[in-house]
Amino acid sequence: MKTVITKPLIQFTLIITLLSVVFRISMSSILSDESWNYVYIPPLLYFVSMFITGRYFGKKEYEYLPINDVCFRFHLSTFFVFFLVSYSVFYLGLMSIYEPRIILDYTLLSWGVGLLIHLFLYLSSCKNSIKGLDKEDIFE
Repeated sequence: MKTVITKPLIQFTLIITLLSVVFRISMSSILSDESWNYVYIPPLLYFVSMFITGRYFGKKEYEYLPINDVCFRFHLSTFFVFFLVSYSVFYLGLMSIYEPRIILDYTLLSWGVGLLIHLFLYLSSCKNSIKGLDKEDIFE
């Protein structure tokens, strides 16, 4: 399907994979060193860099193909990449002892609920579109 996997989405996914690996490694090293004063820096930088990356590629995606998907594909790819990287780092034994697996599981559960809500919003927006394009834009 040409409209599901686009070049901006692939570029976004590659960049967030790199950002997620850097976040996981830096967070684990700070926790392992017990540098508690600096523990807020990796999540803050990760949030800002993910926001900027999402904003940039979201605009690029809309210019490339103005489909009405409420950015669900970007949210879904972020979800999969983050947890693929996080569980990989965990199973490779690279996480700090201060990061138990239960934290990843709770994060997966809460983010999964948010993703499910986003899926319902996406499906409801599909009712007002034809092949992802807004009905009002098509028939003007």
